[in-house]
Amino acid sequence: MANRKIRIAYRVVLVLLTIGILFSAVPGVLELPYAVAHFTQVLKLPEYLLGFISGIKLMGLVALYLPGFYKLKEWVFAGFMFDLIGAWFCNFAATGSFVAAMPVLIYIALLLLLYKLYNKVRAVAVAS
Repeated sequence: MANRKIRIAYRVVLVLLTIGILFSAVPGVLELPYAVAHFTQVLKLPEYLLGFISGIKLMGLVALYLPGFYKLKEWVFAGFMFDLIGAWFCNFAATGSFVAAMPVLIYIALLLLLYKLYNKVRAVAVAS
């Protein structure tokens, strides 16, 4: 029964993180004007980087949903952590406001929780 609760919690947190990543990746891949404006004018980052980072995020999401590929998933978790820490720093540095960078911290917490649940799900799968 505990195994089932852990799997449900893992899936719920995965969906929440997926929604957050999609909200940043899809506008970047489509190069929507508001995403480009925020990336280039507020964060002062080069425009060509937006599509690249967004595409990598989408590939990472696909990897998290694939069965197996455990080492790849570990790399995805690491990549998302680097991305989110970088996003937090860029938002904080550009705006000078901790409050403006707060939403990224929520996704960092979700990612840490997801990683912990992932390891619990893996441990149960390996044990059985």
